Parts: sequence; structure tokens; C-alpha cells
Amino acid sequence: MRPEFSEREFEFCFNAEFIRKNTGAVIGTPFIPSQKLERLLGFDVEFRLRQGNIQYSLFLQHKVSHFISNRSGRNVNIYNFHGGPYYYFYLERLDKSPQHNLLYNLRQSGEEVYYSAPIFYKRNVFTQYFVNNVVIDNSVFIDPSSVGLITDFIHHKISYDQNGTRAAFHSESKEIEKPIKFSILKEKLKRKKIDEGYFNKLFLSLKEGVNEVYRAEFEMPKKYIELPIISQCAYLLRKYYRLQWVMF
Repeated sequence: MRPEFSEREFEFCFNAEFIRKNTGAVIGTPFIPSQKLERLLGFDVEFRLRQGNIQYSLFLQHKVSHFISNRSGRNVNIYNFHGGPYYYFYLERLDKSPQHNLLYNLRQSGEEVYYSAPIFYKRNVFTQYFVNNVVIDNSVFIDPSSVGLITDFIHHKISYDQNGTRAAFHSESKEIEKPIKFSILKEKLKRKKIDEGYFNKLFLSLKEGVNEVYRAEFEMPKKYIELPIISQCAYLLRKYYRLQWVMF
């Protein structure tokens, strides 16, 4: 069954609720790239968050999901894999958009990057959850790095069971890291370790992303070479990813 609401509706309600629930941690307004810029970045929204005196980002790509309630035809393997009804959403085909691989690279850098998708598909349920401020609590967060890079031009999708506790990558059913709920994600973000090793890993991943998207070898300007690695990361984010990153 197709979702009875659009991705844009889900995105709007999710983002509004996220800000309401994280008033003390969210810094400023969320960064929502234009459609053109999203093709270069891969994500729908960046929330800038504060943990003590450290600032970092949470990047989300919102999806809405189809719901399959019966075993039939081509879905037999997926239905059996989940042991019953399941949800699924499509990933962008690589020849149409490098969205998934951009998210993968950003996640590999150490950033918090997830697909977010609802564990519901009916509009009346969506309305009820929004009114009761529990859209996020009835959504799953799936790590794109557990899928790996996509290297072919065929259709792929991610499925998850109706409880949001198990996920798989298709066309062939390959179990991936289990989805997490918002309460678990929140605790994970609180434990996030940000040190020199984090910035070294982030720099290498950002550099790789620039090479892949722009199809050109990246060279750091001389005036930045002697600066701390955190400043080099900030330069890359600002120039190529159109993101401003401020740390205190």
C-alpha cells in the first residue's frame, strides 16, 4: 500500500517536532538545502546541535514508505525475511542521483547521518501522531553506511519490519544494521566523541566526497596547510558543501 502522505509533508512535520523536542540543544534554524543543492549534498536537513560547549550536526534524508501486508508475487522473499508485514522505501538510482553514496561518505567521515522513515503509512495515523507530538517516536533511523556504497545502476530499496526493529537492503535481501528509535539516537548523540582523530577522519572523507562529486583532485590552499585540522575541515565544508561550521 502506498503512503497516504507525501515526503514533503512528513519532512515538514518531522522537522517541526524535532525542533520542539530539542529546544535546548538545537542551534539556530535547520539548514534545508534547495533541491539543486541537495543533489550535491545528499541530505534533506542538517540540524546543528549543542552538547556542552561542542557543536556538531545531525544530517537526515527523509523517506516515506510503502506498506506490504500480504505475501504475494515478487515480495515473497522479503515477506519471509521479516516474518510478516513490512515497510520499504526506494533509494535513488545511482545513474539518477549519487544521493546514497554522498550520505555514505558523509557518515564514514564520522558525522551523524541517517535515513529517517515513518512506521506508519495512513494519513489519519500521521495526523494523530503529529497532534500528539510523537511522529519522531514512531519513525526509524537507518545508518546508510550499513548498506555500503552502491556501484550499479539498478533499483535498490531498504525494508524494515512493522515494529521497526529489523532492516534489510535489496535487490537481494541482505540484513543491515538494525534501525534505531529516536530515544536511542538521542543517547548516542550524547556520547559522541569529538577529538583530533574525529577531525582527521572527517577531513579525509570530505576530501574524498569533493573528488567524487566534482571529479577533480582536491588541493588545500597554502594558507590553510599549516592551520589545525579543524580549520581545514571548516574550509572544506564552507567552500564545497556550502556549510558554515562554528565551534567554541
